[in-house]
Parts: sequence; structure tokens; C-alpha cells
Amino acid sequence: DEFELFSKPMRVALARERSDVVTKADGTYVPREERKRAAEAAAAAAAAAEAEEEETSRAKRARTDSGDDGEQVANGGGDRTVPPEEQNPPNEKLFLQNLPDEVGEDVLQMLFLQFEGFKEARLVPGRAGIAFVEFATSAQSAVAMNKLQGFKLSEGQLMKITFAKR
Repeated sequence: DEFELFSKPMRVALARERSDVVTKADGTYVPREERKRAAEAAAAAAAAAEAEEEETSRAKRARTDSGDDGEQVANGGGDRTVPPEEQNPPNEKLFLQNLPDEVGEDVLQMLFLQFEGFKEARLVPGRAGIAFVEFATSAQSAVAMNKLQGFKLSEGQLMKITFAKR
């Protein structure tokens, strides 16, 4: 994409991201340092998810060879057995379980709004204690899941977060 301006060739290219002026005008402005930290955290979460996926596949191969039907997964400093059907590939939607009855969509929105890429939180009508939260990318949902896994919304109830089924 070249053209001449004042008898000199000019090369035009699109910007990689929107400028601060434009993002301030449309209300989506986030300081550069925060964007950088969020991008690094998302990359780290994606790398961790990839490593966990590799470890899971290695464990499945070992389990298939040994005939075991449960898998040990590290969770918050302790091990617990997770049935294979609860392990879904990373995606943009999170599935929340073990929510107190008094928690509404507004509480979930306040809780997840602190994470970049948050789109919406929906309670499942007719089903108490479960909800879905959607993010722009799977890396952003992974960051939120890692930060809020086991979050205590009420006395004795720890929120359980997994990736939703596709």
C-alpha cells in the first residue's frame, strides 16, 4: 500500500490497536500498564491451561494403561478426584456451581466485572445454585476462573468454576 506524497513514496498501514484517544471517547479506556499486565496474565493462564491439558492427557494415557477411572487434579493446595466428564476444554464461557440461593446476576456481575473481557453473567432459570459467565476470550475466562476458584460467597459455600461444555 504505497502512494506518493510530495514526490516521495509513502507506506500506509493499519494500527495494531485502537488509540488511547479513541478508547477514551468510546468509554473502553484502560491504561497501558493495566493492559500489559492483563495480557501477561492471560498469556500465563493460557500457558498454564495448556500445561494442565498436557498433564491431563499424560495422566489419561497412564490411567488407560493402569485401568484407573478417576484422576487426581491439584486444586488450591489439595488434591481431589475429578470425574473425566467435568473436565472441558478452555473456552469463553464458565460454568458456576454451588452458588447460594440469595446470589443474583447483579452480584455475579460485580464479582466478574473486575476481569478484562467480561461480557455477561446469567443465572439458569429454574435451577438454583448454577450460572454461566461469558468472556471475550478463553484466556480471559481462564484468568477469572483461576482467581475466583473456591471463592466464598456465603458461610460454608465455596464457588466451583469449570469451563462450560461447548
